[in-house]
Amino acid sequence: DRLLYASPSFTGILSGNAYYRGPVEAMVLGGDVKVSDARLSYVPAEPNPADAAEKTASTGEPVPPVPPTGLDFKVQIGSDVRIKQAMTVLDIDVPVEGSLTVRGTMEEPKLTGQITADRGTVVAYRNAFQVLEARAEFTEQRGYIPYIRVLARKPAEQAVVFLRAEGEAGPNLRIQFESTPQMSTEEIFALLDLPEMLRGNGLMMQDILDEGIYVVGKATIDTLTRSLAEFLHVDEFSLVPRGSSLFRDGVELRVGKFVTPNLYLQYTSFYEDGFIHKIGLDYYLSPLSVLNLAYSTTGDFSFGFSIRMRF
Repeated sequence: DRLLYASPSFTGILSGNAYYRGPVEAMVLGGDVKVSDARLSYVPAEPNPADAAEKTASTGEPVPPVPPTGLDFKVQIGSDVRIKQAMTVLDIDVPVEGSLTVRGTMEEPKLTGQITADRGTVVAYRNAFQVLEARAEFTEQRGYIPYIRVLARKPAEQAVVFLRAEGEAGPNLRIQFESTPQMSTEEIFALLDLPEMLRGNGLMMQDILDEGIYVVGKATIDTLTRSLAEFLHVDEFSLVPRGSSLFRDGVELRVGKFVTPNLYLQYTSFYEDGFIHKIGLDYYLSPLSVLNLAYSTTGDFSFGFSIRMRF
């Protein structure tokens, strides 16, 4: 059986079997489920003041609490499942695989297991990076909040910049930058043209305007580009910022597809004193070792190889 389910944190197709077991006062909902054609995101729970107050019936008598429904599910990640998560400093869009166990109750689910990705896109401070490895780990102690690890790369003019992100999903996610060849933090910040605030120069009006436009436009653009990617049967169809200032740097169109399990073909286009088009090939010798070839209409040709250590 297949069920289309939609909520703020999940939209997708569920298939498999489910059952209820146990007495009414200790009901458990369980089963084996496969998730496919889905979009997942972490949505923080909003505290409900009514939960803290004692509920009463129209007669004024206290209403007995409804016993929580227990959970006991095994969940397998199927085809075309993506995590699309916007956090304070990091936006993630990656196709994932893996499996999870869901226990606890409907009100307080507890997840264990992990889901992983070896491609996709993350955007940090409006700079887009290509994912090399991403992992979300779930433990019962953290409930349904994942612990995230991400390693991603962005070719720049003088170097390849790597992003490492680690921590619980939310505003406290830690982000570090490094580069090949090695550069100082200040040099990397300048290369990525990060907002003035991050360089200790205070919050500039331009940063405020850029962030406002980015936040307002992102939801609409993401929906449109994802629909186009599905229609064209490609792995990526996106508009990503070319730098920290949308006014000055503009956006870049990216279209990409894995033509084989290891070979990724990407087309990019942007405007810089005229439209510039690039064709790139990434051959994955392993999830963390990549051969890169790129050619642009300006006549530039580049070849590279990168290898990174696992977390």
